[in-house]
Amino acid sequence: MIWSLIWKEFKLFIRNPQELLVLLLMPLILITILGFALNSFFTEEASPVTGKVALVQNGDEEKEFERFMQSLSDSPIPEPAIRQIEGQVKGILPIQMLRERIFGNEELSKVIALEEITPAQISDAKDDGEYSAIIEVPEGFTENLLHSLFIEEREVPGLIVYENEEKDYSSAFVSDVVEQFKEQYSLMASLGREGLVVEEEPLGGMGVAGAIETVTKQEPIGAFSYYAVGMSVMFVLFLAGNISTNSYMEKQQHVYDRIRLANVPSTFYLLGVFLSGFALAVIQLCILYGGAAFMYDVHWTNIGEFLVITLSLSSVVASIGVLLTVINQRIGSDSASKLYGNAGVAILAFLGGSFTQVGNISETIQVIGNLTPNGAAMTAYLNVLQGAVLPDILVYVWTLLIETIVILTIASLFSKRKAVRA
Repeated sequence: MIWSLIWKEFKLFIRNPQELLVLLLMPLILITILGFALNSFFTEEASPVTGKVALVQNGDEEKEFERFMQSLSDSPIPEPAIRQIEGQVKGILPIQMLRERIFGNEELSKVIALEEITPAQISDAKDDGEYSAIIEVPEGFTENLLHSLFIEEREVPGLIVYENEEKDYSSAFVSDVVEQFKEQYSLMASLGREGLVVEEEPLGGMGVAGAIETVTKQEPIGAFSYYAVGMSVMFVLFLAGNISTNSYMEKQQHVYDRIRLANVPSTFYLLGVFLSGFALAVIQLCILYGGAAFMYDVHWTNIGEFLVITLSLSSVVASIGVLLTVINQRIGSDSASKLYGNAGVAILAFLGGSFTQVGNISETIQVIGNLTPNGAAMTAYLNVLQGAVLPDILVYVWTLLIETIVILTIASLFSKRKAVRA
C-alpha cells in the first residue's frame, strides 16, 4: 500500500517535465553562471583579514628618548653600561619599532595598512569607521617604558587600542599583533638589561606568525563548490512545495477521496507523502551533486558524511511537504504551497547563504541561517568538502533531525483538526 502511494508520486513527477526542468536543470545553470561570474572572489590569494590601522602619538618619541638618557646618566649605572644600553635601545624604540618593523613588515603590510594621524583627528577617525583599529600612544609612553625596564620600576601606561566592532576580524587581529609586540619587546629589553645578546630578527619578524592565506588550515572553497552546494540545498526546498501542490490537486480531482474510500487511513496517505518526498529529495540531491562532479569537478571524499547530511536534509524537506499538505487540506486552498514557493524558499535561501556568505554580513544572520534546514545542511556540506568528519558536523545533523521531528509534530496537530471542504 505504501509503495503504491510512493510510486504514484514518482509518476506524477516523471509526467511533469516542467517541474523536472526547474528542480534539476535550473540549479545546474545557476551554478555555471554564478561559478564563472564570482570565481575570482573565491580564488583570490589575498588574506581575508584586511584593514587599515591608525597610529596616534600624543608625545614625541625622540624627545622622550633623550629624557630617558638623561635619567640614565643621573643614575648610578656605570658609564660603559649606559653606552651599551643607549646602543641597544636607540635602534629599537618601541613606537618606531611598531611602526617600521611590525606594521612595516612586508607580509603584514599586505593585509594591514598603517596610517599616522594627529591627536586632533582621532575623534573623526572613530566616527567614520574607516579604520579597523586605532592605536593611541599616551604621552610619555616610551620614556616610562624604558625607565621601567632599565632603571627602576615605574607605572607604564599601556597602548590604547580602539577596535572597530564592525570589522571584528581585522580589529581582533590588530589587537593580537599589538599584544605580541608588547610581550616580545619587554622580553627583549629584559634580556638586554641582563647583558644577554638580543637578536633583532625575532621582534622584527613577528608581525605575521604563521600563514595568513586563510583563517583556518582547511582547504579554501572554490566558487563552483560553494554554489553547487548553495543551489542544491535551495532547489531541494522547492520539492516540498511541489509535493504539497500535487496532493492538493489530488484532493481537487477527488483522487484523495477515492484513496480514502479504499480504506486507506489519512495517516498512511501522509506517510506516503513523507516517504515519497524523502526519496525524491535524495534522488534530486544525488543528481545535482553528480552533475556538479561531472561538470565542475566537485567531488566528495567523505561519502559517509555526505550521505548522512543528504538523508537528514531530505527528511526535513519531506516533513515540510507533509506540513504544507495538511495546511492546504485544512484551509481548502494551495495558498500555503504558493506562499512557501514564492517567498519562503527565497527567505530561507538568503538566510542559509545560498547566494552569498552571510557570515560576512552579520554574525547574527549566520547563526540564524545555521538554524534553517538549508543553512545547516550547507554549512555541514561545506565542512565536509574541507575534510571534516562526522563528529565535526553532528551539531548540524542533529539540527536537521530535530527540525524534522518538530515539523512532523506540528503537521500531526494540524491533521487532527477538521479540514475545510473545497
